[in-house]
Amino acid sequence: MNINIEKIIHTILLEECSDLFRDGYYKQAAFEAMKQIELYLKKKSNAPPTKSGHRLIDWAFGKKRNVKLEVPFGDHLQKDAKRYFKGVFSYYRNYTAHEGTGIDKQYCIRILVIATDLLDLIDASKLVYFENQIITRLIKENIFKDKKELLSFIEFINGYQVFDEVYDGFFKEMALDHGFSETQYEAMFEYGILTFESKIIDQDLRENVNDYIMMEWFELTDKGEEIYKLLKSS
Repeated sequence: MNINIEKIIHTILLEECSDLFRDGYYKQAAFEAMKQIELYLKKKSNAPPTKSGHRLIDWAFGKKRNVKLEVPFGDHLQKDAKRYFKGVFSYYRNYTAHEGTGIDKQYCIRILVIATDLLDLIDASKLVYFENQIITRLIKENIFKDKKELLSFIEFINGYQVFDEVYDGFFKEMALDHGFSETQYEAMFEYGILTFESKIIDQDLRENVNDYIMMEWFELTDKGEEIYKLLKSS
């Protein structure tokens, strides 16, 4: 069976490993694939340079509650993802780094496919900020000038009701009356502080299925509530 490896491997591996693979350097291609996983994981999780191997995986996917990267399929798979990375590192990374003599073309393809799966998982994982880190980051990035302004915005927007998708009044009040910006508004969702809820409060299905009144409002997430408590106590 002929396999076009360039069509199935991750773009990072395409750039770093495909020439080695085409030229028959299978051991080197496999080792480079394992190295790229480590480099990409370190970059995505903002790990310090001292972290490597299993210590890097613990840093990224959590040791106790210290989670930096959150896998896409739910919290219950966080530990499984960590075991997956550690297993690959123990079996393939160590072998390619210290021996690798048994890696032929077929084994190299297998390793490149596994490396692609791990790189895709890193791509899909979400970088998690803890509550105090979010506050620091929002101020450091000049989204809010200080904690007081961030607290004022949260108190303004939490529970704010919008009826029938009429947002003009809300954005006018936000900008003109309170001095808040659209960038600040978007940051609330980007960092998982705020959610948008809605429900139908009046509908007569006998008259017209489209005849209803929709109430919508902004509400703090659990993370947003913790941030609010931190701000109030500081």
